[in-house]
Amino acid sequence: MNQNLVINQHVFPSKSIGRFCGQAGSVQVFRLKSKKSFLAKPKNKIFCVQQVWDQRSEQGYGKEIEDKFQELIDHILSKKSVHLPLEGNRIVTEFYALWCFRSNIESYDNLAQGNLVGVKGSNLTEEQKKNIELRHAIYVDEGGVVPKHFKRGRTIQISIDSFVLRNPNLKWAICHSNELDLLVSDNPRGEFIVPITKSMCLICGFNLTCINKQQAMVLNLNAIKRSKEYYFANKLSACVSA
Repeated sequence: MNQNLVINQHVFPSKSIGRFCGQAGSVQVFRLKSKKSFLAKPKNKIFCVQQVWDQRSEQGYGKEIEDKFQELIDHILSKKSVHLPLEGNRIVTEFYALWCFRSNIESYDNLAQGNLVGVKGSNLTEEQKKNIELRHAIYVDEGGVVPKHFKRGRTIQISIDSFVLRNPNLKWAICHSNELDLLVSDNPRGEFIVPITKSMCLICGFNLTCINKQQAMVLNLNAIKRSKEYYFANKLSACVSA
């Protein structure tokens, strides 16, 4: 078992970011607040939040969803697949939901408010708290207070399960963009798109195998519009049309 809690938690997996990297092992990031771009490696903290959800969410069910997705993408890329395998649609749907709820989890905080009635909590040391969480269990602070990152972890899991139950028949297509590169928003909500590489994405609801220049431009502009803090690409100038 990992003996350290994961503090820097990726919203979009570092392995997925890595597929957009250039020869220097970096992607080009545009930060909205400063209106400046810079190079960043997949482990850069701009792609992370600081222990927003619990260890069980990070290394338990969340990792299971990520691992299945990464295995699927590795298969698609190695086999040059044009269609998803049988279980592919559900795997992508679960990953898309995980990405969406992780990137917007703070907006769901009001769904998990309140303390546990009749539970006083205990005077645990920080080391004891760490060991409990490493075992994917929950501790309660004084006054019956459940720490917020535990609540968020449960909220993410419940939200993913609910999303998949409501959308059991989503169909994802493997699409190629041959004229413009694709960029990645820090906020996936709004369009059912999962970027894979600078020239490939998974898109839901459209039976497409190739995205033309105009369609790629629309996807990139929409991704920029819904971004909250940043967006990134292999090379930002290759994502726009002159």
